[in-house]
Amino acid sequence: MTQNEFIEKFKVAINTDKDITPNMSLAEIDEWDSLGMACTISMFSEGFGKNIDYAQMESFKTVADLINAAGIN
Repeated sequence: MTQNEFIEKFKVAINTDKDITPNMSLAEIDEWDSLGMACTISMFSEGFGKNIDYAQMESFKTVADLINAAGIN
């Protein structure tokens, strides 16, 4: 999976059609709230087989942090 493919999955998970880039701060994304985090946790579990908890999800600051956590280079 490429970074762009990950970003498209992420956009679906948080229900946004905004332009999102790897360097974007998660705080800039209106949909990055508790529901967005929960949906992203589910995306990681179902799509990548990775168990990430809420505390770990809160520690991510950028979209690139999510991409790295998914193991995408």
